[in-house]
Amino acid sequence: MALSGRGAIAKELIIGFGFLNGLWIAIGLNPRDKLIEFLKLNLEGLSPALKIFFIILPIIFTLGSVFTMFKVFRSGGLFGIIAVLAAFAAGTLVLKDWRTSATFFVMAALMGLMTFKDKK
Repeated sequence: MALSGRGAIAKELIIGFGFLNGLWIAIGLNPRDKLIEFLKLNLEGLSPALKIFFIILPIIFTLGSVFTMFKVFRSGGLFGIIAVLAAFAAGTLVLKDWRTSATFFVMAALMGLMTFKDKK
């Protein structure tokens, strides 16, 4: 059964933006940096004009994060932001203390389901 409405928004923001970003930090890997590194190695030799691309790309990623936080606030308000931050904390703690991580994650999921509004 696929989630729709509040469940889909909560799943996208809590798991995708909060928990997974925290998990990447816990692992010590930043997918954005790896993507930029990969593109730089493969595209830099093509044209010197592409160097501007590697200045603009991090700005685009940062704007995407700001837009997502705006989406969190617009959809869930302050409690939505707290839910995403709790999921982020759960992701960062998953390798150190899985019980605390699970507690934070369940708390974030419940808060997310209660606070995120259905925007159509």
